[in-house]
Amino acid sequence: MYNSKKDLILDAARRVHREAGSSGFSMRKVAASAGMSLGNLQYHFKTKETLFEGLLNQYMEQYRNRYKEFRKLPLTRETLSVLIKEILKDEASDEDGEIYRVLYSYAEAGGMSESVMDSYIEELYQILYSLLSYTASPASADNVHLACSLLIPYFESYGLFHGKLGAPIGSIEELLTKTIWELVGPA
Repeated sequence: MYNSKKDLILDAARRVHREAGSSGFSMRKVAASAGMSLGNLQYHFKTKETLFEGLLNQYMEQYRNRYKEFRKLPLTRETLSVLIKEILKDEASDEDGEIYRVLYSYAEAGGMSESVMDSYIEELYQILYSLLSYTASPASADNVHLACSLLIPYFESYGLFHGKLGAPIGSIEELLTKTIWELVGPA
C-alpha cells in the first residue's frame, strides 16, 4: 500500500528504469506502470526532471532516517567504522546505487538542473558534518570539513564503480576509518 500517489509514481519510475534502462525510460512508461494517465502523472511530476527530483528527495529521506541513530551516539573510532561500513553498503546496494546512477547520468546529460544536484550534495555534506562533529573531543571545523570533502566524492564514486574495483568492503572501510579518524578523532 502506498502513502500517496507520489509514492506509487516513484515506485513505478524505479520499476520502469530497472526494466527498460535509462534509454527506455519515459514518462509514458512510468504512467502506464503506475496505472494512470500521463496527465495524472504530470499533475504530480510535471517533467522528467521533477520526477527525478522526487526520486532524489525520496532517496535522501531514506538516507536521513537511516543515519539519525548515529547522531545520538558520540563518535568513537568504532562507531565511525560502523558508519562508514553502513554507508559503503548502502552505496553498493543494487537499488540505491542504481537510483544514484540514473540521477547522475541524467544530470550529466543536462536533464537536471545543477541546483538540484548541488542541493543533494549540500544535504549529504550537512548529514556527514553533523555525524562527524560529535567526537569524544570535538574536532576542528576545518578537519570535519576536510573529512566530508574526502568522504562525499568517495562514497558517490563507490556507488557508481564498486563492482569494478574488486577491493573488499572491509579493507576500504578500514582505510577510510583510519584516515577520517586522524582528521576528526582526539589528538
